[in-house]
Amino acid sequence: MSTSGAASVKQSTLIAFAAAFSGLMPMATDIYLIVMPAISRDFGATLAATHTSMAAFALGFGVAHLFVGVFADRYGRRPVAVCGAIAFLLATLMVVLSRSLEVLTACRFVQGLVIAVCPILGRAIVRDVVTPDKAARVYSLVNALAALSPLTAPFIGAAAAAWGGWRMAMGLLFIYGFVLLAAIMLRLPETRPPTISGAVVPTPFAAAREVLTHPRFIYGATITMLLYSALFTWISTSPFLMIDVLGFSTTGAAAVLGLGSLGYMGGSLISARLAGRMAPERLVSIGAPLMLVGAIGGYIALSRANPGPLSTLILILPFYLGLGFTHSNALQIVMRPFPHMAGQASAWLGLLQQLGGVVVSVLAVKAGAGFTAVGVMIGCCVALFAASIVLPRLLGGPVKAC
Repeated sequence: MSTSGAASVKQSTLIAFAAAFSGLMPMATDIYLIVMPAISRDFGATLAATHTSMAAFALGFGVAHLFVGVFADRYGRRPVAVCGAIAFLLATLMVVLSRSLEVLTACRFVQGLVIAVCPILGRAIVRDVVTPDKAARVYSLVNALAALSPLTAPFIGAAAAAWGGWRMAMGLLFIYGFVLLAAIMLRLPETRPPTISGAVVPTPFAAAREVLTHPRFIYGATITMLLYSALFTWISTSPFLMIDVLGFSTTGAAAVLGLGSLGYMGGSLISARLAGRMAPERLVSIGAPLMLVGAIGGYIALSRANPGPLSTLILILPFYLGLGFTHSNALQIVMRPFPHMAGQASAWLGLLQQLGGVVVSVLAVKAGAGFTAVGVMIGCCVALFAASIVLPRLLGGPVKAC
């Protein structure tokens, strides 16, 4: 543990906080995605217009990374967590009360802006309290626990929407945020290392120069940008493809998106068992081809005559399994060299992976979404597979201890 406050709390409790922080983003994303067709119908909007609200959320999420990491390093993890949770509650209330797509889009931007606090702090807390040799295992465990959000979100979102409409589904996020705020107030200590004070935190420009030129960061950030590009393209376009084009029920589409997270959870847990025995680079090289196989399988499943949720889920499952392998180990690679500014390193990683995901998914929608988007997803996985092989050689072994 890094501080006297953190030392009085079990490490498992802090890992649970990291998982809860990491789980809010996929919860907010997957509930929204499953009700996007209903939002589109409610406001009489097209797919492209409704997707703008998702892009606004992602843009806000990305913009926040420019300053949240600095605040977390300068003022500490706990005060940033408290302020972020309160702001999230207010933003979510604004979303629920929106009366037009334009207002909803603006509110989603604000919601994305404040929700960025959670994954940034989740990664930073793990770096604060876990030694580097155990970090890959802990990141895998955190991701496995966080996978409960995308596993359950589509189902509870669909159930809430069936009962009270899309506003009821989005209201579930208010409950999540309220419980998280209460837990932060009662149980979250300050984990920022005592050797770091606001006076010695690098400026944003100095931090950017150090982070963005480090071989480990270049390697890990490239991997996460590509995997997020594939993931965002899939989750932001597949509900429309499955529900509106192929005729899946809302529950069937929710099953594909939700149960697919079991693959991510399984990949993360297997990765946790292998961490320490295999280098992170090696585990990334296992996960990348699995993602490619699953992406191709998803295309095959959906392009068949009379596709169904079960066959789609089975064939795309390797994508989620490989995602669990790849994501956790890429995080360990990125975060290890920066104990003195974990908040800013986490923020830059989040910004880049979000930027990649948003740009590629928006281009996929502009290209016509549908099967074109699945093709874009496959292309991202091909690039990811190539990067996992080529980048370590070009960068001189970025996963070696620093």
